[in-house]
Amino acid sequence: MVLLPHCQRYNRLNDIIMENNKTEKVRGILGIANIFGCSLPMAQKLKKSVIKDAVTQNGRFIITDVEKAKELFKNHQGLKIRQL
Repeated sequence: MVLLPHCQRYNRLNDIIMENNKTEKVRGILGIANIFGCSLPMAQKLKKSVIKDAVTQNGRFIITDVEKAKELFKNHQGLKIRQL
């Protein structure tokens, strides 16, 4: 097994995922925020609840399937915000 620096491992993981799936993917919380046009904290909430089935996470690496995320978001009834 060859140990690669952090950024090379991330790029290699992304390349493997892109080769196996021809669907559009985005990386990280920033990618989720760009899909939905929301803030980073809201993107984190979406990742943990609404679109969790579209998100693949390996350690600190987050890959999101764009089409599946949009479909899950469209079919979702709304975030449940806890009442104080």
